Amino acid sequence: MRIEHSVDINVAPEVVYDWLLQLDVNYKAWHPDHGDCNWLKGKGFEEGAILYSEQILHGKLHKLKTRVTHIEPNRCIEYQFLGRHSLLVPGGKFVITAHEGGARFTEVLEIRIPKLLKLVAKKRLQALEKHQNEEMINLKKLLEK
Repeated sequence: MRIEHSVDINVAPEVVYDWLLQLDVNYKAWHPDHGDCNWLKGKGFEEGAILYSEQILHGKLHKLKTRVTHIEPNRCIEYQFLGRHSLLVPGGKFVITAHEGGARFTEVLEIRIPKLLKLVAKKRLQALEKHQNEEMINLKKLLEK
């Protein structure tokens, strides 16, 4: 299963990428449910770097660790979740493409969830979808100021 949301932003793809490169600084502004964000290993988005972040989903605080697995400057950042979250959400990516004079930003999460658990976790998946959609709206507002 995949959760994917995109937004068209009226800025150059490089502007979106540069904003992501400062995610540790920009994270709280991206969504009101975002908390702390800092690099545990590495100096920003580079392969092998580990990012710690906090966010509230479905009313609960989640403390996340992700490892950067692949970078294509100005185009794509891929990552994998570490720890217990990796059992259900092994990884994701940010994709930036040129689109109609601006950029299209896409956030993708790969979800590994059995059918039975999918029924039980329906509200959690809906909360994740809602959160990701709000991130798209907020990013557009932040970058088009």
